Amino acid sequence: MAQELYELPQGWEWKTLQELGKFSAGGTPSKSNPDFWGGDQLWITPKDMKSEKLRDSQLKITDTAIDKSSAKLIPAGSILIVARSGILRHTLPVCINEIEATVNQDIKVFIPSKKITSAFCQKMLIGHEPMILRDLVKGGVTVESLKYQEFQNHPFPVPPLAEQERIVAKLDALFSRIDQAIAQLQHTQAQTKALLNSGSKHSFDELSKRHGSSKLSSVVKINSGIALPKIFKNWEGTGDLPFYKVAQMNNDTRIMRNPEITFSSNIGLKNRIKLFPAGSVLIPKRGGAILTNKKRLLLEEASYDSNIMGLKADESILTDEYLFQFMLSLDLSDFIDTSTIPQINNKHIDRMQIPVPPLAEQSKIVAQLDAISERTQALTAATSAQLEKLGALKASLLDAAFRGQL
Repeated sequence: MAQELYELPQGWEWKTLQELGKFSAGGTPSKSNPDFWGGDQLWITPKDMKSEKLRDSQLKITDTAIDKSSAKLIPAGSILIVARSGILRHTLPVCINEIEATVNQDIKVFIPSKKITSAFCQKMLIGHEPMILRDLVKGGVTVESLKYQEFQNHPFPVPPLAEQERIVAKLDALFSRIDQAIAQLQHTQAQTKALLNSGSKHSFDELSKRHGSSKLSSVVKINSGIALPKIFKNWEGTGDLPFYKVAQMNNDTRIMRNPEITFSSNIGLKNRIKLFPAGSVLIPKRGGAILTNKKRLLLEEASYDSNIMGLKADESILTDEYLFQFMLSLDLSDFIDTSTIPQINNKHIDRMQIPVPPLAEQSKIVAQLDAISERTQALTAATSAQLEKLGALKASLLDAAFRGQL
């Protein structure tokens, strides 16, 4: 889809990036060469570009690496644009101000000429990001890449330098006020979540004082997930039974839903696919997903992958809903060994202590915590709606700016 070349104000022109500066490619010094690493020069990769402001890279390279490898020192004022990455859609163009740096091969470097300021160029690219992602990015299975030739020859609206500076100053002033409002709303969200967690933890602490605690492993059955059955590779079948992957824990904040794979009971029996009981509380079992602290309730009989662990309550002494509320009160990172790849095994579940009041009292606690959760979710939803409006306001201001209407 071609860019709409709308009428520009007097003095403005449609210009390509090729006409406004020059591009430079990143490089990659050998990771196996010890002489290349541990120096003073900032080394930037796509993961360091997750906001408009560059975060400090974890790695630095030596002058030797710049002299003897494909790494290049790029000047301050350059614009960094992710050209190939699994997180391309989550990385905005970044302007490096007042520093020199080196970047890896997945980043394109745009060095503006005197026709355009670095600050205006960065905002121009951010303002046109929806169009860039729609028209100038091609997707792979796991990695997306910029259509580089089309990108550098794509027309952008460019005003005279004085107008560029005026637009940047006005956008910075407006965005500063919007960012303050966003920060306040995000703080409110964090406080709301902390209040809910604190209330939940306090409830279970009080129960422990009155009833004592038991090893969690003594009142639940631990069901680790299974490796993805071979039949499900390139699977196109359907059925009533879901097979959940750990990624599906992102589909809801409380329950497992929307599986990518479903299968019939006949397929399950024929291929001996293990099923796990409804009412199980699911948690991530290994890797960085544990640190997201997700817990989800399984509402139906299902199978799930080996990156998931399920806990099923002994219903003679524990309700599924009570177990779920208890797990919500825990921080999984308190129970893992972070010196290696994070993982949760039976020995970690053994360290968890759960109060076991009578079933009637469990139901009462669940009702109380559910009511608090509903109120906090309503507040969080209202806050999220406000954040979306502020994000949309930013986008509308950028659109107005690059049409000469700001």
